[in-house]
Amino acid sequence: MSESFKISIVIRCLNELENLKVLFPILKNQLFKNFEIIFVDSGSTDGSMEYVEELKKDKFLEIKILTIKKEEFTFGRSLNIGFCKAEGEVVVSLSAHCFPTSKHWLDYYLQSFDKSDSIGIVYGRQIAYKLSKYSEQSVLGKLFPESSGLQDHSFNNNGNSATLKSLWEQNNFDESLSGLEDINYAKFVLENDKKIFYSSEACVEHYHDETFVQIKNRYKREAFALKIIYPKKIKSLSKLFLIFLKDLKFDFSNRKSSKLENGKKVVDIYRYRLNQFLGTHEGFQKDIFEKYDKSSFYLGKK
Repeated sequence: MSESFKISIVIRCLNELENLKVLFPILKNQLFKNFEIIFVDSGSTDGSMEYVEELKKDKFLEIKILTIKKEEFTFGRSLNIGFCKAEGEVVVSLSAHCFPTSKHWLDYYLQSFDKSDSIGIVYGRQIAYKLSKYSEQSVLGKLFPESSGLQDHSFNNNGNSATLKSLWEQNNFDESLSGLEDINYAKFVLENDKKIFYSSEACVEHYHDETFVQIKNRYKREAFALKIIYPKKIKSLSKLFLIFLKDLKFDFSNRKSSKLENGKKVVDIYRYRLNQFLGTHEGFQKDIFEKYDKSSFYLGKK
């Protein structure tokens, strides 16, 4: 793909001013320059909108600003709104709290699509930001390995992912899901004889600045979505509990080797993993969600 090829970067945001101050200078310094930023805000009150409005005056950044009401937000809906306005042949989904680690970040995406005409999705590596909780580093380490390559399963993460706009036009993100709209989209891509490529070079630092309540809520809504997308993948309480114990053991054994300072105490690791376990279990419970207010799913971030 040549320099004339255009990329659209869709950024979703809700009250992430401090993260935007980290992210936008990184985007401005990308060596690949033919890109636009589509900023989709869902009701920020912390100055995020004003900050981006000011950046819009910068002649080196092409920015479109879109808004969605907080009460109308879903991950799929906010992405679809941004994708609709995208002019690029490739559209990158980037969370406001994901920070590219290289000036070649966009180049790595284009190079990955060049590997095969059949590639429909490229998603990049995510590592923990310096302020992240230690257990979050463990989770990201398992999901995003060091080696790049084609994959035969539908994992994908819209915190740092790209697809062809022409492919998205055939199947928009599911706006009804409480999460995992990226995995649902990847499932469609594989079912339509397209390929998914994982690029460890197109890397970002992911910062989940969440309370333990928000952590539980995040895993709850993702489990609920997984139940809809892949009903047969629901794990029993006993299997979830074994995973909980295994994850605890891993974190306790490896915490001293981590350079992160946040969340390394035994009590913090236990609270993170417990809320992960409880949220996932509750998300799989049909009787709970028949009467659950789904609007509360979106207290967390992705």
